[in-house]
Amino acid sequence: MASSFRRASHSCQPPLRFSGFDSKLFALGPASSPGQAKRALEAHLVETERRMAEAGKLGTALVQQQKELRDRLAEVESMQTEGELSHELRQKLSEIERDYNDVARQTARAFLPKQRVPSNEAAAGSPYVPEGKGGRRSVSPSKFESQATGSPTKLSIPNRKLRNQPANRIHDIEFAAEISTSLISQVRNLQALLAEKDEELRDVKADNARLEVDTEGLQQRLKALDESEHRCLGTGKRLTQSLNVLQAEKTKFQRDLDEVKLSHSKLTEEHAASIKQHDIDLGTAKRNIATAENERMAMQRKLDDLLSQNQELARAFSSQRSKISERGAISGMSDDDFETATDNLTPEHSPPPSPVKGTPRHSILDQRTQLHREKTEKLELKRMLQDARDEVERLRGEGGAVTSRRTKKADAKDAKRFSKLLLGGARASREEILADDAEWEEQAGHPS
Repeated sequence: MASSFRRASHSCQPPLRFSGFDSKLFALGPASSPGQAKRALEAHLVETERRMAEAGKLGTALVQQQKELRDRLAEVESMQTEGELSHELRQKLSEIERDYNDVARQTARAFLPKQRVPSNEAAAGSPYVPEGKGGRRSVSPSKFESQATGSPTKLSIPNRKLRNQPANRIHDIEFAAEISTSLISQVRNLQALLAEKDEELRDVKADNARLEVDTEGLQQRLKALDESEHRCLGTGKRLTQSLNVLQAEKTKFQRDLDEVKLSHSKLTEEHAASIKQHDIDLGTAKRNIATAENERMAMQRKLDDLLSQNQELARAFSSQRSKISERGAISGMSDDDFETATDNLTPEHSPPPSPVKGTPRHSILDQRTQLHREKTEKLELKRMLQDARDEVERLRGEGGAVTSRRTKKADAKDAKRFSKLLLGGARASREEILADDAEWEEQAGHPS
């Protein structure tokens, strides 16, 4: 029977054992990502649910076995009232107990997690620690000393009633005792295991709640990271647009700068050319000024000559006029009378007179003609003097001297006044002597 229990215990496949969930292993670090933490938490949640389902099934089976054991226990108690067990039966029950303890130890190794305690010390709350051992593990830790029945000290002779019972009845009692003992031990172990599983289940639920809180925190953090990413993307896009605008402005400014540099180089060249041209013009102007100064000096000399000639003519004219006035006084006629006396001597359309010998009248006409000639020469000298002055002023203006607008207007008015006096119908003298022949006699009424 003991061998059958050993085979049954070894034939069953021990279930997998999982360690408790450690929240420190899944703490967020710089290298972990929210996706990895989520997948790890989902895997542990599935494993916890599976273990909870297995614990529920085990509890149901244990309740059923407890019911059956109670029924068998009642049968054994009814059988014990009929007679006591034999010494061999008690020894057999002890062997069954030892075998069951071995099975329980193997089951505990399969189901219970390993406790990190020294080899010579037992963990606190372990059902295998006997009383009075001072926390030290016994030689056989799976032995239930408090539950085992003591071996008989002496052989008891079976009574008559037991001797009269058939052999199969005794075997049934032995089998029932074996089953009861093994089931009781198994129930106690399963109860302890169930309590541990309940405690683990509570821990798992607490861990699950904590993981849910952590998951919610991770989701909020992930949401905040997504929002931050969107904000960063928007900021990056705006910065990219601003960079493009700045690049365009930089290109525009660079183009303007190149144009300004080109214009500056052109202006520099033009300035250099202008300076060179100004130097050339300045040299030319200096030469023109020197030439004009020479011409002015020549004109001044010529003007001085003309002024001297004019003075001589004036003196000659005054002397001639004094002579004429003396002659008129002698003849008893003035100049006006002489001018009016000859107006109606001959008709207008009379033929020209023939040349005659010189008479006093002819000498008067000659002197009058000479007077007109002197007046004409005087006017001509004045005109030439004015032209010389204009030429000098013009040469001064070309030499670099800039006159004001008022001076120009005054010169223009003087030129107009001189031109009106010297040219056209406003001139002072309308007569001009073309021939000066002493033998030619002019008509008195039409002097040419």
